[in-house]
Amino acid sequence: VEGWRRFPLDARVPLDARVPLAEAVRTRDCVLVTGRDALADRFPALADAARETGHQAWAAVPLLADQRALGAIGLSFVEPREFTAEDRDFLAAIAAQCAGALERARLYEGERRARAQAEAATRARDELLGVVAHDLRNPLTAIAMYASLLLDAPRGPEAQRAPLRSVLELTEQMNRLIHDLLDATRLEAGQLSVHPVPLAARTLLAEARELVRLAAEKRGVELVLEVPGGLPRMLADRDRVLQVLSNLLGNAVKFTPRGGRVTLRATHGGGEVVVAVADTGAGIPAEQLPHVFDRFWQADARRSGAGLGLAIARGIVEAHGGRIRVESAPGEGSTFTFTLPAVPEE
Repeated sequence: VEGWRRFPLDARVPLDARVPLAEAVRTRDCVLVTGRDALADRFPALADAARETGHQAWAAVPLLADQRALGAIGLSFVEPREFTAEDRDFLAAIAAQCAGALERARLYEGERRARAQAEAATRARDELLGVVAHDLRNPLTAIAMYASLLLDAPRGPEAQRAPLRSVLELTEQMNRLIHDLLDATRLEAGQLSVHPVPLAARTLLAEARELVRLAAEKRGVELVLEVPGGLPRMLADRDRVLQVLSNLLGNAVKFTPRGGRVTLRATHGGGEVVVAVADTGAGIPAEQLPHVFDRFWQADARRSGAGLGLAIARGIVEAHGGRIRVESAPGEGSTFTFTLPAVPEE
């Protein structure tokens, strides 16, 4: 056996060194040897071994995957044998089963390694995001505090006030980005938690409208609230749902042209409160809709931000046991709809 641990497949191997297995792999075809005389003629290197084992017929069948040889199976028989067409079909079927099993195992192992590497990279990225986000908060808080103190100074030069307001606005944007990064990290780790309590839908939606009212007025966008009477209370984490609504309304206002309309409405059905944010903006092409809620993804027309808001919104809604979706078409605006559990009527 030791002498056959390794042997060449090359066709230029001398005749006295050839073996059926190597021939089957090289030619990608069955090699059938019906007796010892045939073996001595075709594979003289095995003649002595054949006498020692007492075997008198041999078969070697290649293991093929997409015409690529993975190896071969060798069989030997104690009696001379004429191989029939049925024998060849049977051997080919065995080889096909073995080749398929080997190929699936190879693919599975490759996928497992790739998945492990991807998961390790994701963990490292999210850990880095978490550390960076936490470390950025302290200096940003200090910058915002000092800018506020200078703005509140009774005799500060008026020329300095506009830049100070810009500093405060920029630090607020940075803090929102940090908050989104931390939420995205929690979402990836399955640690994004919500604490739902019964809340009146009209009150919560009106509060959300106030968050973007000034931005809508500044852009000349009409902001409409439609909440019918008799709507049941919903089970919601107030701060988290306001985060979702702030993102949806902010995007809608941002991407609706002057003179357009953003409508915030709520309805009830199937034990759920259904909240929708509809705009009259440019809309989203059909091929981009499946990616709207992906992390770090942005449509071509929506380049600002980190691309985390909608992914986080989906995570928050799903943590409540709800669903979120989007309907849109170019030139027809977009409607984002999500559901929250309704408080059962007593």
